[in-house]
Amino acid sequence: MLLTLVSVYSGEIGSVQKGVALLVILIAAVKAQLVIMFYMEARHFPEPWRRLYGGWVYAAASVILVGVYIVP
Repeated sequence: MLLTLVSVYSGEIGSVQKGVALLVILIAAVKAQLVIMFYMEARHFPEPWRRLYGGWVYAAASVILVGVYIVP
């Protein structure tokens, strides 16, 4: 719940700075990881599957961040 509130607040302040984009994307990645582990019950999966799901979340977040910071 706190992660959602921080995301909404950072969007509502109207700042378009890249630091805010970084914060929102990282919060979204953490929230996605929590959904995968607890809602989808992936915490009971074998270790390779958990690593695969976690890696996918952070790889997707990294691609988005590269688009924000590297590509003009």
